[in-house]
Amino acid sequence: MANTWTRIAFRAVRNLAGPGLPSIELPEAAAQVFKAGAPVVFAAGFIQECGADPVMITGLATKDGQNLSPAGKAKQDIILAHPVTLFLGTLEGVSAATDRGLSYGLAKDAPSGKWYVDKADATAKRVTVWEVWEQSQDARTPAWGDTATPVVFSFAAPYCSITAVA
Repeated sequence: MANTWTRIAFRAVRNLAGPGLPSIELPEAAAQVFKAGAPVVFAAGFIQECGADPVMITGLATKDGQNLSPAGKAKQDIILAHPVTLFLGTLEGVSAATDRGLSYGLAKDAPSGKWYVDKADATAKRVTVWEVWEQSQDARTPAWGDTATPVVFSFAAPYCSITAVA
Protein backbone atom coordinates (compact mmCIF):
# COMPACT_ATOMS: atom_id res chain seq x y z
CA MET A 1 0.00 0.00 0.00
CA ALA A 2 1.46 3.35 -1.04
CA ASN A 3 2.00 5.95 1.66
CA THR A 4 1.83 9.72 1.60
CA TRP A 5 4.56 11.48 3.58
CA THR A 6 4.82 14.92 5.11
CA ARG A 7 7.34 17.24 3.45
CA ILE A 8 10.62 17.33 5.39
CA ALA A 9 13.40 19.91 5.59
CA PHE A 10 16.53 19.11 3.59
CA ARG A 11 19.44 17.78 5.64
CA ALA A 12 22.79 16.13 5.01
CA VAL A 13 23.00 12.40 5.68
CA ARG A 14 26.34 11.11 4.36
CA ASN A 15 29.69 12.14 2.94
CA LEU A 16 30.95 9.66 0.34
CA ALA A 17 34.50 11.08 0.51
CA GLY A 18 35.17 10.28 4.17
CA PRO A 19 33.95 10.75 7.71
CA GLY A 20 32.05 13.83 8.78
CA LEU A 21 30.08 16.35 6.79
CA PRO A 22 31.84 19.37 5.25
CA SER A 23 30.60 22.45 7.08
CA ILE A 24 31.54 26.05 7.77
CA GLU A 25 30.14 28.97 9.75
CA LEU A 26 29.43 31.99 7.53
CA PRO A 27 27.86 35.44 8.09
CA GLU A 28 24.21 35.89 7.13
CA ALA A 29 22.89 38.70 4.99
CA ALA A 30 20.54 41.08 6.81
CA ALA A 31 16.95 40.09 7.62
CA GLN A 32 17.16 36.41 6.61
CA VAL A 33 14.02 34.44 7.55
CA PHE A 34 14.63 31.11 5.76
CA LYS A 35 14.00 27.76 7.47
CA ALA A 36 16.64 25.21 8.48
CA GLY A 37 17.43 23.05 5.46
CA ALA A 38 17.09 25.90 2.97
CA PRO A 39 19.65 26.02 0.17
CA VAL A 40 21.79 29.13 0.61
CA VAL A 41 24.25 31.05 -1.54
CA PHE A 42 26.85 33.80 -1.17
CA ALA A 43 25.64 37.22 -2.28
CA ALA A 44 27.84 40.29 -1.71
CA GLY A 45 29.89 38.32 0.83
CA PHE A 46 26.99 37.08 2.95
CA ILE A 47 24.80 33.97 3.03
CA GLN A 48 21.20 34.26 1.89
CA GLU A 49 18.49 31.85 0.78
CA CYS A 50 18.67 30.76 -2.85
CA GLY A 51 16.00 31.89 -5.25
CA ALA A 52 14.08 29.70 -7.68
CA ASP A 53 16.28 27.65 -10.04
CA PRO A 54 19.48 28.69 -8.25
CA VAL A 55 22.50 29.28 -10.45
CA MET A 56 24.79 28.53 -7.50
CA ILE A 57 24.29 26.69 -4.19
CA THR A 58 26.78 27.13 -1.36
CA GLY A 59 25.09 24.66 0.96
CA LEU A 60 22.22 24.02 3.34
CA ALA A 61 21.45 26.10 6.40
CA THR A 62 21.45 24.03 9.58
CA LYS A 63 19.19 26.43 11.48
CA ASP A 64 16.55 29.05 10.71
CA GLY A 65 17.68 32.44 9.42
CA GLN A 66 17.99 34.80 12.37
CA ASN A 67 16.36 37.93 10.88
CA LEU A 68 19.04 40.28 12.23
CA SER A 69 20.53 43.49 10.88
CA PRO A 70 23.02 44.66 9.77
CA ALA A 71 24.46 42.03 7.44
CA GLY A 72 27.00 39.85 9.23
CA LYS A 73 25.49 40.24 12.71
CA ALA A 74 24.20 36.63 12.58
CA LYS A 75 26.27 33.56 11.74
CA GLN A 76 24.93 30.47 10.01
CA ASP A 77 26.32 26.92 10.08
CA ILE A 78 26.31 25.62 6.50
CA ILE A 79 26.66 22.03 5.30
CA LEU A 80 28.49 22.60 2.03
CA ALA A 81 26.83 21.50 -1.20
CA HIS A 82 29.26 19.10 -2.83
CA PRO A 83 28.52 16.25 -5.26
CA VAL A 84 29.98 13.68 -2.83
CA THR A 85 27.65 14.72 -0.01
CA LEU A 86 24.26 13.04 0.09
CA PHE A 87 21.20 14.85 1.37
CA LEU A 88 17.71 13.85 2.46
CA GLY A 89 14.61 15.61 1.18
CA THR A 90 11.15 15.13 -0.25
CA LEU A 91 10.54 14.11 -3.87
CA GLU A 92 7.27 15.87 -4.66
CA GLY A 93 4.65 13.78 -6.47
CA VAL A 94 4.40 10.01 -6.78
CA SER A 95 7.84 8.41 -6.81
CA ALA A 96 8.86 5.53 -9.07
CA ALA A 97 11.94 3.33 -9.18
CA THR A 98 12.67 4.99 -12.53
CA ASP A 99 13.34 8.26 -10.63
CA ARG A 100 16.59 6.71 -9.40
CA GLY A 101 19.48 8.42 -11.19
CA LEU A 102 17.31 11.17 -12.70
CA SER A 103 17.85 14.87 -12.17
CA TYR A 104 15.18 17.36 -11.17
CA GLY A 105 14.74 20.94 -10.07
CA LEU A 106 14.28 22.44 -6.63
CA ALA A 107 11.27 24.35 -5.36
CA LYS A 108 10.15 25.96 -2.13
CA ASP A 109 6.78 25.51 -0.48
CA ALA A 110 5.91 29.09 0.50
CA PRO A 111 3.58 28.34 3.43
CA SER A 112 6.00 25.99 5.24
CA GLY A 113 9.29 27.43 3.95
CA LYS A 114 10.50 23.89 3.20
CA TRP A 115 12.29 23.09 -0.04
CA TYR A 116 11.66 19.92 -2.04
CA VAL A 117 12.89 18.03 -5.10
CA ASP A 118 10.47 19.02 -7.85
CA LYS A 119 9.74 15.96 -9.99
CA ALA A 120 7.67 18.15 -12.32
CA ASP A 121 10.77 20.25 -13.14
CA ALA A 122 13.01 18.32 -15.52
CA THR A 123 14.39 21.53 -17.06
CA ALA A 124 16.21 23.39 -14.24
CA LYS A 125 17.97 20.23 -12.99
CA ARG A 126 19.87 20.92 -9.77
CA VAL A 127 19.83 17.54 -7.97
CA THR A 128 20.08 13.83 -8.75
CA VAL A 129 17.85 11.34 -6.91
CA TRP A 130 19.69 8.23 -5.72
CA GLU A 131 17.42 6.22 -3.48
CA VAL A 132 14.38 6.14 -1.23
CA TRP A 133 15.29 6.87 2.40
CA GLU A 134 14.33 3.49 3.81
CA GLN A 135 14.36 4.51 7.46
CA SER A 136 11.21 3.49 9.30
CA GLN A 137 8.95 6.35 10.38
CA ASP A 138 5.71 6.02 12.32
CA ALA A 139 5.85 2.20 11.91
CA ARG A 140 5.97 2.68 8.12
CA THR A 141 8.90 2.52 5.71
CA PRO A 142 9.11 4.80 2.65
CA ALA A 143 9.14 3.03 -0.72
CA TRP A 144 8.98 3.77 -4.43
CA GLY A 145 5.36 4.43 -5.35
CA ASP A 146 4.75 6.62 -2.32
CA THR A 147 3.69 10.26 -2.56
CA ALA A 148 6.01 13.03 -1.25
CA THR A 149 8.62 10.31 -0.76
CA PRO A 150 11.72 10.91 1.40
CA VAL A 151 14.70 10.41 -0.93
CA VAL A 152 18.48 10.64 -0.88
CA PHE A 153 19.87 13.11 -3.42
CA SER A 154 23.03 14.99 -4.36
CA PHE A 155 23.51 18.45 -5.80
CA ALA A 156 24.71 18.62 -9.42
CA ALA A 157 28.37 19.72 -9.62
CA PRO A 158 27.87 22.75 -11.90
CA TYR A 159 25.65 24.38 -9.26
CA CYS A 160 27.85 23.75 -6.20
CA SER A 161 29.92 26.80 -5.18
CA ILE A 162 32.66 24.52 -3.87
CA THR A 163 33.18 22.86 -7.28
CA ALA A 164 32.47 25.85 -9.54
CA VAL A 165 35.29 27.33 -11.57
CA ALA A 166 35.22 31.09 -12.00
